[in-house]
Amino acid sequence: MNKNGLDFIIDEERLDLVNRTLCEAFKAGKGIFSNGFKQFLPQWNLPSELEYEPQQTPTSDPLRAALYLWTCAFFERINQSRFIITNAARVWNSKEMRWFFHPELVLQH
Repeated sequence: MNKNGLDFIIDEERLDLVNRTLCEAFKAGKGIFSNGFKQFLPQWNLPSELEYEPQQTPTSDPLRAALYLWTCAFFERINQSRFIITNAARVWNSKEMRWFFHPELVLQH
């Protein structure tokens, strides 16, 4: 156990280096950010019917967008974002499965 009572040690110098490198890549649009950052954020990966065209920060259907994102966030603790975004879109596109995004309907099922 370390001095903070934890079973692990954080290499703060390495963490600082990783964070600075990531920040520089973000600013320069390099590496994983070469196609932008929005691909990593669920709020920029909503189904098109919840979005304005062209896409804007506010959504065209805030309540349904919130339910969609809340459902995705619930699973975020377990899986990687890209996996969640892909599968949430798959379920959303299956109109008979949309109940999955509404808490009251989930209770019924």
